[in-house]
Amino acid sequence: MVHLSGALYTDIDKIKGVPKAVLRTVVPAVEAFALKLTEPNLRQLNRGLGHYLDRLDGRASRTP
Repeated sequence: MVHLSGALYTDIDKIKGVPKAVLRTVVPAVEAFALKLTEPNLRQLNRGLGHYLDRLDGRASRTP
């Protein structure tokens, strides 16, 4: 079994030209949107990696 976890954070101090008050409002929505876009792909990657490792483990257990 493979377990991947992580977090997505945006450093608003590195975004130039936009008032911080606006960023504090907009950034959480952008982070949530980006997470919704990437989460299904990461879940699929996790499943694929698990299947690959299971296959490797199966080959290793058949090796004399």
